[in-house]
Amino acid sequence: YVSRDPTIRMVLGVNFLIVIVAMPYTQLLPGFVSSVLHEGPAIQGLLQSVQGIGAVVGAVFVASAPSRGRGKMLIACGALLGVAIVGFASSTIVWVTLPIMVLLGFGQAGRMAIGQVLIQEYSTEEYRGRVVSVWFMQFGLVQFGTFIVGQLAEAVGPQLAIGGLAAFLVVTMGLCMVFAP
Repeated sequence: YVSRDPTIRMVLGVNFLIVIVAMPYTQLLPGFVSSVLHEGPAIQGLLQSVQGIGAVVGAVFVASAPSRGRGKMLIACGALLGVAIVGFASSTIVWVTLPIMVLLGFGQAGRMAIGQVLIQEYSTEEYRGRVVSVWFMQFGLVQFGTFIVGQLAEAVGPQLAIGGLAAFLVVTMGLCMVFAP
């Protein structure tokens, strides 16, 4: 069903791409805080807390958004997430990183909420549960992406690895916005 339905296939494809190239920063955050920001666990906790504020705002935004244009909103959240991660990867100053984390939280919560709504809305009733189970494969894909980013970070450094894949995400989301129905 997923392979035959172009809308579901596109939503899942965009979501899985975002997860693989953008979400590994969460797994690498402790090392990033230590080696790039030269801080410890307290700053990591602060960064994650500020990201949570952005996530709440993003979830409220999605909940109050009109029902039209949700596909474009998913792509826009993916692009925002990519831009924010490029900023995150480029930053070496905690006070610059904090507002970037708000944008990261917004983009991540927006992506998850809009994607879930699109999956629920466009799946036919008899396949909805199965499609949602495919949707939840994203949590395993984060680990796959983390492996890729970890290998890249070992070769070129964490900033270039995380930022480079995020830049790829921004370009891909731009192409999706232009060429995807």
